[in-house]
Amino acid sequence: MEKLWKKKLLTLIKVRNEAAKEVGYNNYHEMAFENQELDRDEIFSTFQKLIDLSDSTYRQLKHQLDEELAAKFGIAVADLRPWHYVDPFFQEAPASEETNLDPYFKDQDIEKLTADTFAAMNIPIDDLYPKSDLDPRPGKNPTAFCTDMDRNGDTRVLCNNQPNAYWMGTMLHEFGHAAYFKFLDRELPYILRSPAHTLTTEAIAMLFGKMTENKEWLETFVKIDENRLEKLAPALEKFEQLKMLIAGRWIITFVFFEKELYENPDQDLNALWWKLVKEIQLVNPPEDRDHPDWAAKIHFTLAPVYYQNYLLGELTSAQLHQYIKTEISEAFFNPTVGNFLNEQFFKPGSKYHWNEKIKLVTGQPLNPQFFVDAYCR
Repeated sequence: MEKLWKKKLLTLIKVRNEAAKEVGYNNYHEMAFENQELDRDEIFSTFQKLIDLSDSTYRQLKHQLDEELAAKFGIAVADLRPWHYVDPFFQEAPASEETNLDPYFKDQDIEKLTADTFAAMNIPIDDLYPKSDLDPRPGKNPTAFCTDMDRNGDTRVLCNNQPNAYWMGTMLHEFGHAAYFKFLDRELPYILRSPAHTLTTEAIAMLFGKMTENKEWLETFVKIDENRLEKLAPALEKFEQLKMLIAGRWIITFVFFEKELYENPDQDLNALWWKLVKEIQLVNPPEDRDHPDWAAKIHFTLAPVYYQNYLLGELTSAQLHQYIKTEISEAFFNPTVGNFLNEQFFKPGSKYHWNEKIKLVTGQPLNPQFFVDAYCR
């Protein structure tokens, strides 16, 4: 069975390559980057720069985590393998009781908290609730997404809300997308009435989605006692730091592998995968294993050459957030910041190339240094 589905996936990869070659590209990966208005050399250089700039901090935090895991499992650090981490792809930082915020949301109305957050910034979104589908029910799609139905104001969100931190963050994330769609300038030509790029709408969604661990947001909207927040803040900040650095390395591993996959699908892909995992994520590969573990990620099949947009979104989010704090307002949740986002980021739609837009809004093109400044303190 394993050989069969690996064969089917590689057949799909090669068919995509053949289609790309028919229209003048070397492979599908090259075509996909150009169709997304992404310069491959620039993006891969940016990701390598991010590795270099964050390397010292990542190694330090990874070593601390490995020592904790080794003690937990009663083994040496050198004996840690992928299955000792939160997930075998090492995509996430391990949660702890200290950073578990679920108890603060068990009695909260997360729809109201979401609406209050955006309303405080003069970006009202609660009028989008009637056409959205926010409550769980049997047989419903269990995930979450936001969609713009007509580029004319009909924006809808699907969620499966529960009173916990995960769905609170998901609501803020999805309505970040929704706010972007809603406040696009409808006087723009139809074809420009969309975000400048997938990465720019992801940036806004990520900016709001991570506010569940933000001290200002927790104090302002969840009303957590200031003394309690002072005790929570250091653990939350460290968790966010570790989470973002781990996620960044995981995404880069995936993206670097996918490029090689399309450039030479007949190479020893299993060996290549574990080589990149060890070099980039610093995770020890299992011994004597020759299986297509990489192919378990559904993006290779259903969302090809998309993964880079997640990290580009995070880099944009960090740059935008830093610019707001230093140039617009130290406090985030107020109409000044909301009006800035509305006028400078949402309304122009796709009038500008995504990197020109970032430069117009923040004063410079996308720069990974802002991400490093935020998470390598």
